[in-house]
Amino acid sequence: MVILEPIQSKYCSVPRHVGILTFASIISFTGIIFISTEQLTTLTCWRSSLSNLEEIQGGCTITTARRFMSSSQTIALHHLQAARLEQRHQHRYHISYQVVLQTDSGEVPITSAAPPAKRWKEEVAADINRFLHTPQQTNLQIQLDNQDWAGIFGFSVAVIGTGCSLFARQINQNLSHYNSNG
Repeated sequence: MVILEPIQSKYCSVPRHVGILTFASIISFTGIIFISTEQLTTLTCWRSSLSNLEEIQGGCTITTARRFMSSSQTIALHHLQAARLEQRHQHRYHISYQVVLQTDSGEVPITSAAPPAKRWKEEVAADINRFLHTPQQTNLQIQLDNQDWAGIFGFSVAVIGTGCSLFARQINQNLSHYNSNG
């Protein structure tokens, strides 16, 4: 059996488990960051008419819930013009699309630009436009799972980082056992 000893240098002596532990911490922290970017966006639109004035009132609320925070934005229905599918990024082999609401004051994105699920995003834009142009439809609710891959990927990376940390701890125990016996 070959016994490995820590690398000694005239400048410093760094046991290998410290490097692995540092690497594990960076990997785990990266996983946690990815987990925190997972979000769920819900678009809820409603319409009601006041019978005595024949005035239509309503709006759309965009609620984005993340792991540690959430935000909400309401747009009056009379300010909404349309929903469009826009091409955001075009790389060599990758094109990203995003659904945006066109309002009087500009664009409001309601989906992320990734992943490039064009057909699904076209259906979302069509559903919103159908609601805007159909006065008889009083409610619309669409749940948009944006970046659900980030939670899965982040969890996997955090597990790998934790495994590396446990491996570093095992190396540390073996080195201290070796040093106490030698």
